Parts: sequence; structure tokens; C-alpha cells
Amino acid sequence: MRKDPDRAKFELDMQREVKDLLDSESVKIIDRSTLPKTSKPVPAIWSFRRKRAPDWTITKWKSRLCPHGGEQIEGLDFWETYAPVVAWSTVRLILVLSMLTGMKSRQVDYILAYTQAPIDCEIYMCIPAQFIVKDGSLQFSTDPTPGNSDMHVLLLTKNLYGLRQAGNNWFDKLRESLHARKFKQSSVDPCLFVRHDIIIVVYVDDCLLFARDDKIFDDFIQDLKSDFNLTCEGDVGAFLGIQFTRNGRGQMEMTQTGLIAKIIKECGLDSESKRHNTPAVTKLLQKDSSGPQREHQWKYRTLIGMLTYLSMSSRPDIAFAVHQCARFSTCPMRIHEIAVRRICRYLQATSDKGYILQPSANSRNLDCYVDADFAGMWCDEISEEPFSVKSRTGFVILFANCPVLWSSKLQTEIALSTTEAEYIALSQAMRDLIPMRTLLTELGTLTKFTFGDTITHSTVFEDNKGCVELANAPKMRPRTKHIALKYHHFRSHVASGDIKIKWIDTKHQLADIFTKPLAEPLFNSLRLLLLGW
Repeated sequence: MRKDPDRAKFELDMQREVKDLLDSESVKIIDRSTLPKTSKPVPAIWSFRRKRAPDWTITKWKSRLCPHGGEQIEGLDFWETYAPVVAWSTVRLILVLSMLTGMKSRQVDYILAYTQAPIDCEIYMCIPAQFIVKDGSLQFSTDPTPGNSDMHVLLLTKNLYGLRQAGNNWFDKLRESLHARKFKQSSVDPCLFVRHDIIIVVYVDDCLLFARDDKIFDDFIQDLKSDFNLTCEGDVGAFLGIQFTRNGRGQMEMTQTGLIAKIIKECGLDSESKRHNTPAVTKLLQKDSSGPQREHQWKYRTLIGMLTYLSMSSRPDIAFAVHQCARFSTCPMRIHEIAVRRICRYLQATSDKGYILQPSANSRNLDCYVDADFAGMWCDEISEEPFSVKSRTGFVILFANCPVLWSSKLQTEIALSTTEAEYIALSQAMRDLIPMRTLLTELGTLTKFTFGDTITHSTVFEDNKGCVELANAPKMRPRTKHIALKYHHFRSHVASGDIKIKWIDTKHQLADIFTKPLAEPLFNSLRLLLLGW
């Protein structure tokens, strides 16, 4: 931090952070000699972050004092650490549902959320660097190693960011508070809470609320303020780095222009004008261990991480290309670098585009398109490596004709035929489709909102007739008898009629965009169906 050009801004916020912690009695200064013999103070570390708007402009310089959670001892300083976060598929599903039923939205932010939850054990922390104890308080010092810091420690009276159990403690308190207000927690997504008049989606300290009128929001938020310190930020405008924009045509667009700009800059392409119309070439990416080395110094895995988040949240059109590149993150070569740069150049050409939500008023079905690329890499990679013959699964689940969940990944087992590869892909898609049906059923049961004839049946479209026959008429044949039991789990839903498996012509297979590199005309037509542009 010493060499950071924003050092002065961060140091100013460091002083504010320490003052806030002392004023809120989140920490107490005590004499080190009074510590129990079994207690060992954890080091104090500073976390510095530039908070940005969705367009990536800096809005705040944040300095946060954190205990070093890596120095905590399990069974002494903490026990449980798990804390869930909402799935993006749930967020998209609720957004579509809100547009269909005329629900309004509000966004709530909990101020210093972790500190609002009770701490579950006694934890001590060292005096932070650049602060000294003077007159019973912590005062800023230009000396990074103050002389009297060893004489005092800080007793943590509240959860601080950095504690291993802080997230778990916070979620437990929030859940207890919502249960006390008669909310039911979803059995599918633990971060979804439902009451007859309101729906809540939770992502750590950010919450999205959905209800019919403003009075419900006002009454609920006012009630919640008796337990928490929070702010209401009005209608959903930005959430987890995504900008939400409504237009007069009943559409909502999800864009991430700021993240795309950062990706392009990280890749060193912000000053180049070359563009691509598709994110991947029409040939599968190979390992190429004996090929030329990388030419550029940008961080490959960092870029893959940002691209992965982008593909998961608002840009399914790059999902296949990104996953191809992600396979070679441990040892990327020149061809993988070129492939990543091609994705970035494609994003440059479409940086102002996003994912347009336009639910169909005439169809409230929960349908799925499934495809597989059988042994697509065979003869393209080193034959001795087993993964070279693995097939790829691709699927997309749509609610009211809006994509809410998609996936592109290699299968874990080696398929011996096209039918088997498609059947495995079908089974993998069902693992997401069936819980999503359950989620919609819960929402319909627990709320007063009218969903119509939603999810009475779901249709899964598959372009392999052998796979469709195997799913609809379970027969053991010599070429399919070896298929593991775990891939047959959905047959009861098919037998009951809840889920229908139908054949679809390959040229209408929407999931093709997730399994193979496509030529520009086909790619554009599928992208139009997926994203609306």
C-alpha cells in the first residue's frame, strides 16, 4: 500500500474504519497481560479495495481491518464456516417471475453486515499496523511498527470481516430474523425466503425484495430495521456487478459493460480496433504441449476467472469458448492465449450488449434443450490422455422462453456412443431441471401470486432419437446395459408425465451453442434466441 497512488485516500479511510469499530464497540482495547493462557491473538491485516460502479468508475476507497482468519484454530477459535450464496439461476428465475406477475422490486444493503451478528467465541486480535494505543484509544501513526502495540490487544465483541465463521454467523442471524417474520426458506436454494406477500433473495449483505406494492416494502423494511442497520436503495439497478435496465417494451436488460472493459484492458486490447463476430474459431482447442509459448504477460487465470463470471451471469454466448480456454489454465500455450484474445475481441464488438429478459406471456413452461458433442476432441489431442475422448454436455433451461440456467462442460465419464453421450447429457440437465421445478412449486404454494398453469409439465428437447427412446421406453439393450444407474434417476418423472422428452431437429437445437464452435450464421441465430439480439 505504501507505493499505491491512492495511499492518502486509503489511510484516511483506515482512520475512519478504526473509529467506527471503536464507536460501535466491535472491538475493545485490553491489556495483553489479562489474556487467558490458552488464547493466542490473531494478526491484524488490512484489506484495501476500490469500490466501483457497474461502469467500473471508482466510487469509494475502502480500507477494512480484518483478523487473519488463516491463523485461527479449528475447535478453539471457530467451528462451522459454511455460508451459502444465492444461485444466479434463482435470481434470473425470480426476475422473470416478477415480470410475469407484475411484482415490483427493492434492493436492501446491510451496513457492516458481519458486525451485526453475535460472535460465537472469545477471539483476540493484535493492534493493527500504523496505529498506537494512546489515552485509551487507537491513534494513527506514520510509524508502521508502533512501539507499544505489544502491550495491548483487541478483544473482538462482534464478528469482523476476515473471521472464518463470520459469514456463517451472519447468515444464521438473518435466517432467524426472517423465520421470526414467518418466512419459509426454500429447500432448493437456502438463500431464497418466501412469505405470502413478499419474496427475498439473499447474497451475503445484499438482498433483493419482490412484492406487489410499495406499502408491503415500506412496512417490511421498517420492521427489519428493528433488528438490523440497513439502507433501502430503491428499485433494482445494479446487483453483483450487473446493471439492470428496464425499457418501455416490457423488457429488462442485464449488462456488464464495466467488467467487459476491465477484461479488455487486462488483455491489453483496449487500444486495438480488431474485432471478431464469434467468440471461438470453428476448430476445437487442443492441448498443444509442444507448441510455441505465450507471448504476452497478462495473467491467464485471472482473465479466465473474470470471463467465467461473465459467462455465468449475463453472457451465455461465450460459455463454450470460455470453458475451452479454462481447461488449459495450468499451462497455457500460445494457441490458448490467441483463443482468449479472440473472446475479448468478440466482447469488444458487443460490449454494450447483454442479456435481454422478455418473458412470453403466452407460455409459462419450464423447458430444457439438451445436446452433447460425442468425443469431439478425439484425434485432436494426445491419444494417451483419457480426457481427449470425453464428450461435452451443453444445456439451457428456459422459463417463459427466457434462459435462466445454462451449462457447457466436459462429461466426467467416457461415452461409448452418441446415444450414450446424449443420455448422460440429458441426465445432467435433469439434475438442474427437477430442482427448479420444485422451486417453482414452492413459490406457487407459499405466495399469493398467480402463476397460471406453470410447471404442470416440462418438455426436454433432444436431437438424438436413440436417447429419446431410451428415456421414454427404458429398455436394456447390449449397447446401453452398461450405463450407470445414476443416469436413470429422472425416469420416474418421465413415467409420471411431469417431464416429457421430445425429439427436435438438430437445426432447431438451441443447446448447440454450448457444445461446439459454430459458424457465424448459426451462431447469430442461436444467440438471437438466447439473448434477444
